[in-house]
Amino acid sequence: MQQFDYFRLALDIYARNDLEAILRNAGISHSHGKTYVTNDIISAIRNSAIGVEPQLICRKTGNLSEIRICLNTDPIPQYINSASQGNCT
Repeated sequence: MQQFDYFRLALDIYARNDLEAILRNAGISHSHGKTYVTNDIISAIRNSAIGVEPQLICRKTGNLSEIRICLNTDPIPQYINSASQGNCT
């Protein structure tokens, strides 16, 4: 895949999948001081239109910093479960 096509695909995926809205619809928000079980976050994404398990990346403090959604390498990429659950507990 060419760089421009890769970037365009990334923007398209970002536009089609509002992770903040998916989590909010599952009752998960970034309210100050509120904590959530990682399995609840994973389940919310798995049960959405995305339909796969994400990888959660946390800071050393344990705060969620990144949600990764994995794709296969097919010419028309499809979502796949992430190989690992990341470093969040």
